[in-house]
This record gives sequence, structure tokens and C-alpha cells, in this order.
Amino acid sequence: MGVLVLLAGCGSGDGLPAPQQGLTAGRAWVQVPIEQREAPLEVAGRTVEGQVVDIAHMHGSVVVLNTWYAGCAPCRAEAPVLQGVAERYAGTAGTAEAVEVQPGAEPDEQAGGRPGVQVVGVNVRQDSAARVRAFQERYELSYPSIDDADGSVLLGLRGVVPAATPTTLVLDTWGRVAASVAGEVDASTLEGLVEDVLTEDVLAEDVPTGSTAGAVVSPPAAVPSPGAGG
Repeated sequence: MGVLVLLAGCGSGDGLPAPQQGLTAGRAWVQVPIEQREAPLEVAGRTVEGQVVDIAHMHGSVVVLNTWYAGCAPCRAEAPVLQGVAERYAGTAGTAEAVEVQPGAEPDEQAGGRPGVQVVGVNVRQDSAARVRAFQERYELSYPSIDDADGSVLLGLRGVVPAATPTTLVLDTWGRVAASVAGEVDASTLEGLVEDVLTEDVLAEDVPTGSTAGAVVSPPAAVPSPGAGG
């Protein structure tokens, strides 16, 4: 696999670092500096099996949130990549219970070490339950996918998730968007983005209150491929 090399962003007029962004194998990705992240996302729903999935119950873990539908060719191509991340970090996240973190403390410290990683899908088309199960069985997916047949989850992510499917978000341990990949994601890019978030130092006092509102990230139109020219 290739190595993800991040492009250094120029500082903005307010003195804060600009989002890091680039293209890896033609795929646009963006990283959002800690200081510029919005409030935690509110994403919840049920799988076609009836399991309740709530991102708020995963605080304390890094979450990979992926939009997909069965007829989407890039979604099919990247499914093994997402499953690979789920398998690589299997058992690191513990139970999906709500995590109460005291002000001034880090989620991973209270959990007894490095944060875990959880992968969650969001089926954004009206795929039948049978078609969703067939997709999951074909690619041997072990992670849950929210059934968003009514479009409520995608509507709540308007301004956060681009219109294109698939889109993959990497949420920090507080549920805020730390990185975004528009289009099919490859293994080296996704693992690099996840590892970057796993090594972050985020204190409770740095986290804004309330739910998300407005745009957090938007894919760059065109930037040089990481590592280009050397």
C-alpha cells in the first residue's frame, strides 16, 4: 500500500491552521484541524435487522462513517477496505455504550489507553432489506449499517456530507468530523486518516456543545497528489 503524505495547509487570516487537503489516486480528502471542528454529529437509526445504532453511544472511539448503496460501483469497490479497517481494529472499541468524560480529561485516558475504532455504514437509497443483506454477505461485512430509507440521516448531514456517494467521514472521539473522503476510499488513505485521529490530544474543554450545524468540510476541487514531485 502507498503511504499517505499530507499537504501542509497555509495559515488563514485568523491565525488558525487551514484544513489539510489533497488527492490520493484521484480521490479528494480533507482533514479538519481540531480548532475548526464543529459540534458532534447526531446520527442514529436502525439496521435492517432492527439493531439501534447511535453515534453518540460511540463517543470515546474514533468512528468511520460511510454512505453507500448496493447499486453503487465505487461502494462495492471500497467495501473490502472498510471491512479491513473494521477487522484491523476489531475489539478496540469495547461496548457501544455512552461514554461520560469529565471536563479536562481525554476520552482515551478514561478508557484505559488508545481510543478504539468503530465502522458504521449508512445505506442512503431505498434498497430492500434483502438487497442490503446480500451486499453485506457478499463482502462479509461485520459492521452495522443504518437503514436510511426515509432519508432522515442524510438530510441531517446536509452540508457535512457531499451529494456524491460514497462519502467517508472520520469522526474524532467526540463525534466531530475530523476528516472526509469524497468518492471511493483506498486503504492507505483511510488508515492514514484514522491513525492521525487516534494520535490526537483532544480535551473536553476544546469541544463545543450542541449538535452539528452547517458545513464542516468540503472536498477540494483539485490539488496536487500527495507525494507528487518527489
